Amino acid sequence: MDPSAPHDERPGRIRVLPEAVINKIAAGEVVERPASVVKELMENALDAGATQVVVTVGEGGKGLVAVLDNGAGMDEDDARLAIQRHATSKIRDEAELGRITTLGFRGEALASIAAVSRFELITCADEAGGGTRITVEGGVVNGTSRVGFPRGTKVTVEELFCNTPARRKFLRTTATEFQHVQSAFLQLALAHPGVHFRLTHNQRTLHDLPRCPTLSERVYQLFGRALYEGMAPVAGRGGTFAYEGLISLPSHSQASRRLQHLFVNGRHVRHAALNHGVYQAYRTLLMKDRHPAYVLMLRLEPHEVDVNVHPAKTEVRLRNPQYIHTVLADTLHRQLMDTDRLRLFGAGKAASDDGDPAWQRPLPGLEPHGDGAAVAERAPQAVHDADGGRAAPPSLAAAPPAVAMSPSAPAAARGAAAPGHGAMAPAAPPSSHSAGGLRVNPFAGEGFAFQPLSGGPETAGAEPAGLLPEGMSVLCQFHTTYLLVQRGDSLLLVDQHAAHERILFEQYRTQFYEGRLVRERFLVPFTVELSPQNALLLEQYLPQWNKMGFEIEAAHHEVAPGQHEIDFAYDEAVATADKIATFKLVVRKIALDFNLHATFMHKPLSDVAGSGMHTHQSLWKDGTNLFYDANGYGLISATCRHYIGGLLSHAPALLAFIAPTTNSYRRLVPGFEAPVNLVYSTRNRSACIRIPTYFSSPEARRLEFRLPDPACNPYLGFSAMLLAGLDGVINEIEPPDPVDVNLYDLSPEEAAKIKQVPGSLEEALDSLERDYEFLLRGGVFTEDLIETWLDYKKTNEIDAMRQRPHPHEFFMYFDA
Repeated sequence: MDPSAPHDERPGRIRVLPEAVINKIAAGEVVERPASVVKELMENALDAGATQVVVTVGEGGKGLVAVLDNGAGMDEDDARLAIQRHATSKIRDEAELGRITTLGFRGEALASIAAVSRFELITCADEAGGGTRITVEGGVVNGTSRVGFPRGTKVTVEELFCNTPARRKFLRTTATEFQHVQSAFLQLALAHPGVHFRLTHNQRTLHDLPRCPTLSERVYQLFGRALYEGMAPVAGRGGTFAYEGLISLPSHSQASRRLQHLFVNGRHVRHAALNHGVYQAYRTLLMKDRHPAYVLMLRLEPHEVDVNVHPAKTEVRLRNPQYIHTVLADTLHRQLMDTDRLRLFGAGKAASDDGDPAWQRPLPGLEPHGDGAAVAERAPQAVHDADGGRAAPPSLAAAPPAVAMSPSAPAAARGAAAPGHGAMAPAAPPSSHSAGGLRVNPFAGEGFAFQPLSGGPETAGAEPAGLLPEGMSVLCQFHTTYLLVQRGDSLLLVDQHAAHERILFEQYRTQFYEGRLVRERFLVPFTVELSPQNALLLEQYLPQWNKMGFEIEAAHHEVAPGQHEIDFAYDEAVATADKIATFKLVVRKIALDFNLHATFMHKPLSDVAGSGMHTHQSLWKDGTNLFYDANGYGLISATCRHYIGGLLSHAPALLAFIAPTTNSYRRLVPGFEAPVNLVYSTRNRSACIRIPTYFSSPEARRLEFRLPDPACNPYLGFSAMLLAGLDGVINEIEPPDPVDVNLYDLSPEEAAKIKQVPGSLEEALDSLERDYEFLLRGGVFTEDLIETWLDYKKTNEIDAMRQRPHPHEFFMYFDA
């Protein structure tokens, strides 16, 4: 059939599809969503030997995906071939399909991605010869040029599925698509701990993972201390394969399968048989509906695994999966049990005189034919589940369990869990006696005690009215945890802890549906550190959390080494000033108790990060946040914009109160992220006002003013900022347009148009002297107060510093 012949329109006729349609159909096999693009491009970078991979994503990957690496790069001829279908450097003939050692091999990725996007490839194999830039739109090459570029490759993909709207409409929300992107990134970062990875979304860096020598360190980087400390390292081999990795202890099981990562020859895969083998290793160690977390790396000979069975290469076929399943189940089970013993009986397997490991020696008092009365009290008791299998004893936990309580819970619920709940008491010599009203079980230690709560059925009427349904009475309490309850001819065993939780739950549910949830704020907010993956999930469900009575806000980390933040729950200006004053007093008192000194100077040392006091501000009326507008820039309203206009307009004068020392200006100088520019932005950390975008709920909408420092008087500082913002609202002061480009990339001409803060306290005081009318509204400030402040600061600080030599002047000029 001649493809160029006119199409026969008769139904049912066979015809050859046009090349453009063929490419788009093929792209559908490789490019399912933005995460597919990230995965394919990262795999290409790793196959090229990259040690640094930077992934930049916009709008969850729907608007932008860019991957930059420092790998081998390509010359111009190879670059032209790379965007053609089935062009690859990784295999040469059919025989090599049976021994693939790279992540990619089909040669479809770049061509498929370029067919459904606006695509740019910049690559360089030799810096001396320059790089090659190729642009493609919808599968059609637009141009090729030579550019200066370091060794490596950068692929930029914009407007994914721009020419296939039927597929683009099936993409999910930005948050959902980015979760998939982050998952693909995480999988490859886990598989290659020796590579430095960075992931940025909407100009916000979420992961910056320096290369590390071990998988354990990469797990710590990605998932944090809590998960890391609940996992045990494992390793082993069997015949044609070897494995290593980490698996969770039974005491640190998970509620979902989200933290299960299986790699075969560095490739993240799904394999039902191998996954089942891991579950078999736990056997009866896990409760129902609980799941292990694991990161397992399997290494097989290339001919033992077929990776060419799935378009996205997420599934593999193994030559002998049943054998690997059996080895994993047995060896992992033994290693789990060994870890249990080590945690129970010591950190090491100290050998006895006869060479036996300590955990194999009989315990004191449990030797064959030994006297049962000699059982040592310190001998741990194994906890058995209903099926008779051995479960993890409480002492296996890396840290004692904590009970999380709602601030609105009744006072009785705020203590620790019921004594003895979930733990077995030490054994004691068998005996049968009564003491202090306790009837001791003759077959258990004294911890297994029955406490009579009534005289039995005949005295059931002694129970407080209303505590139990009619016809029920409490016979006794077992182990201070369980109640034995008689109901007619039946005997019920009630877990007090579970019953208490259910009562609280029912109370809470009733309050929720009746709309009368009780909230109680902490003086200093309770901080929970989340992984970036969990933070994204939290953001998605933030409205539901708010409805349930939890006031949650995100706090970003500071970028300066060793820098930390201490946050206060939001409150009115005067109340917050009280908290600041109290906090500074307490910090100084604690420092004195430890023979230390605490300072709130803005820049106490020249070569370390300074101290700021970033103030988050919003205006509320009748329970409504006036700063929120779903259609505004950064979701802020015109009221918020005018408030910003007031702050920016009066900022030079404000600094006389909020940055009130000569030292305050040692950090407020143009440089790395110093907030010296009188602009606002959702992105720039060098802007003096930022609009936090961590959460999109109306309650979270606010501005962050970054100029104040903790040396200021908070009563004067907060009042001055509020009056400046209100002046902007009253007079509808419009701020300059937000600046979202990198301020350090601006040309000198463009940068000169952006106003900056005063460079010294003297300049700030001069600004206040010229601009203080806005402070007189409402009688908060008076002209006398302002004149006294100006006179004191100029006489006692400006002149005092100007008239005295600075120590550094001796260093510079002493030998002049």
